[in-house]
Amino acid sequence: MLIVIYDEASTNRRISSSTIKAELQSELNITISESTIKRRAHEAGFYGRAARKKPYINRLNLTKRLEYARTYREKPLVFWNDVIWPDESKFNLFRSVGKIMTWRTPEEFNIQCAVPTVKDGGGSVMYWGCFSSSEADNLVFIDKNMTGEVY
Repeated sequence: MLIVIYDEASTNRRISSSTIKAELQSELNITISESTIKRRAHEAGFYGRAARKKPYINRLNLTKRLEYARTYREKPLVFWNDVIWPDESKFNLFRSVGKIMTWRTPEEFNIQCAVPTVKDGGGSVMYWGCFSSSEADNLVFIDKNMTGEVY
C-alpha cells in the first residue's frame, strides 16, 4: 500500500489525502483513513506543504536561459567585472491569501510543487535598479508603463 501512496503523491503532487483515500477505496477496495495515508506519505518522504510561488517561465524562455547559462558558465570572474545587471520588479499591492497544498520531498521549487505566479490584479508599483561587481545604483520608482523607450 505504501507503494500505491508513493506513486499517487509522486505522479500528482497536488492530490489530497482524501482523494487518495477515495481512489484506494474505489479501485482497490481498500478502506484506509486519511491519517494513515498521511503517515505513510511521511514515511516515504512526502510532507503536505503550501506550494511555493515562483515566476512563470515558458518553455522557450527556459531553453534560452539554460543556453545562456551554459554559454557563460566557464567565463573567468574578471569577465563579469564589466557587466551591469539591470532589472525591474513589479510588486503587487494586494495578493491572494489562499494557499495551495502539495505533497513534496525537499524539492520545493520543482514545477509540480510550485504555483506559477503572474503579474496581475490588485494594483502594483514598479521599481528599476542595477548593480555591478563594484556597486549598486539607487532604486528608481517607475510611474508609467515600462516600454523600451522608458527603459
